[in-house]
Amino acid sequence: MRFIVPVTVFLLGLAGCANCHHRACDLALEESRCPEVPACQRMKVHAILVKGIDPLDVAGVESLRECLVEAGYPKIFRIENHHASYIEHEVTRIRCEQPEARFVIVGSGTGAMLARSLASSLAKAGADVDAVVEIAPIHPAILGPSHELNATVRHVVIGRVGIRAYSPGSKTEYRIVPELARLTPCTHPLVVEMVKEQLELSAQTIAEVEDAPFPSLPLLDQRAPAPGEFVVGTGGASS
Repeated sequence: MRFIVPVTVFLLGLAGCANCHHRACDLALEESRCPEVPACQRMKVHAILVKGIDPLDVAGVESLRECLVEAGYPKIFRIENHHASYIEHEVTRIRCEQPEARFVIVGSGTGAMLARSLASSLAKAGADVDAVVEIAPIHPAILGPSHELNATVRHVVIGRVGIRAYSPGSKTEYRIVPELARLTPCTHPLVVEMVKEQLELSAQTIAEVEDAPFPSLPLLDQRAPAPGEFVVGTGGASS
């Protein structure tokens, strides 16, 4: 019995996660993270990282997510096959709350096929899917036919020499990284920069607006404001 709890916790840890970084928004609001693109635009770009059959995350998808958050993009989801239905509902919710939201789908290994499938279904549902990025994808002959992408969707395939045999799309852009590791492709610095580039391209399509001022809380020695008395940007309540 004493081994049941540790083993259960370990197995749950392998199940994946579809949540964003807990401090992601704090990091993204720092302009130094990405001075080229204002935070108000970066906050509307949502990336969905799709893991392949990799329970231990050897490919480094979680490390890729952390790098993108550090670069100033907080809306990063990491999902697996069993999260597909959930993420479709989540995208619907996001679009209702943020109609100008843009989406970039990234697939690693066997997750590349799911990424294309997900991008196709989301685009048909009306979501603004800007790009699909495949990192070291598995040959489609192994996993079945690929899903056609909308002509407006950027399709980028990142891999080693000979990667052109992995994707039949006529508008596909191939990025060759000769020294790309077979086991940990997502952690390569060039891969991180290529994915970040796609997020920046999406962010630049969003109209820049001035950020709404953040309400400042009253100081400890001041009384709390009554309803309707809070004044934005003054550091306290109105008299």
